[in-house]
Amino acid sequence: MIGIDPPFRIGGNPGAFFEPSDIHGFFERLAEARFEVKYPMSPGSMAVLPIVSTTTSVAPGIWRWSAFSPHHRVDLASHLVWDGWNCLVFDPLPLADPLWATWPLEQKPGWLVLTNENHERDVKAWSERFSDAVCMGLAGERKENRLPSIPSNWVCFDLAGGAGGEAAFHCAALDLMVFGDAVVNLPGRGLELLPEKYCRNPAQLRHSLGLLPRFGRALLAHGEPLMERASERIHAVVGS
Repeated sequence: MIGIDPPFRIGGNPGAFFEPSDIHGFFERLAEARFEVKYPMSPGSMAVLPIVSTTTSVAPGIWRWSAFSPHHRVDLASHLVWDGWNCLVFDPLPLADPLWATWPLEQKPGWLVLTNENHERDVKAWSERFSDAVCMGLAGERKENRLPSIPSNWVCFDLAGGAGGEAAFHCAALDLMVFGDAVVNLPGRGLELLPEKYCRNPAQLRHSLGLLPRFGRALLAHGEPLMERASERIHAVVGS
């Protein structure tokens, strides 16, 4: 844990907003990449992250990239969120080495955020590359009996009952909530809660989700984002 809270600068101007075009080209090049990346999932085993075929600018300041994991047998998604001052990367998946040279920001990402204890993914490589970034998640922080150190304009919600260390991260200015496993929206299945067999306490998870504030948009670590009426749609699933 690195306890820093640096201002984020774009083009040497403290607090400046970057234009979406500044970073979109980077992810366009990422979308055109064809590669496989091997990364450790457990001692003595390797999982393969297959070809990255698409990346998406979800909204101004929000980007998403994803791949199907044969190891997990599910789509995995990562997100980059720029809130106008801070840059946060959620549940980072590995990127092809040549693409790092085109990283468009003068400054490094400030936060590498894990939405639960199962989402380490490629965070070790990201934290080595961006050594000043704060690597954080509710699970890791709880070991020290402290809440996560996140930018002041973000709020972390403990989603007790889900996977270990399950949390959601809310930025009111962006009308955005970022989820890990608690809510999924996979192709062919639609919007649903984490299946009960993966929950520590399904009823408690429903209760935790029911306590969340209203938000219009949601990013999910598994499946397509919800870009309108997100809290209303999730609460409908919670109450079903």
